[in-house]
Amino acid sequence: MRPTDIISNNILDKLESYLQPSGKIKTYVDKCVAHAATPESRDLFDFEVIKISFAELWEVHRILSVLIDFLARFILGSSYMILPLETPLFYQYWDEPIFPAGNELRLTTKFSDYRKETESWTKEIDLLA
Repeated sequence: MRPTDIISNNILDKLESYLQPSGKIKTYVDKCVAHAATPESRDLFDFEVIKISFAELWEVHRILSVLIDFLARFILGSSYMILPLETPLFYQYWDEPIFPAGNELRLTTKFSDYRKETESWTKEIDLLA
């Protein structure tokens, strides 16, 4: 093993601190979702203590996306695409339409907005290095 094969403790510390905002969600998953959760342990859990907002979920989604992209670049040498590219016929062949006829533009606009936001997250990767 060469010295360059070892991940610096500085990097690991930065990654760990970057994940701090996800603590509430991690606690919830550990207590209620993960394999170790049982019906009895869920009954003992006070759900009022941990209320998770959509904004908090969105923030953790952003954090994990940036972290995954950083690790993909650092370890694999390639970028992680948060949102796959859609083809021009992406919306045309769904079995059941998820929007009334004529609202395709609204969906494509929202998808485009989401893509712009997720692509902006990749600029944060330099903060981790």
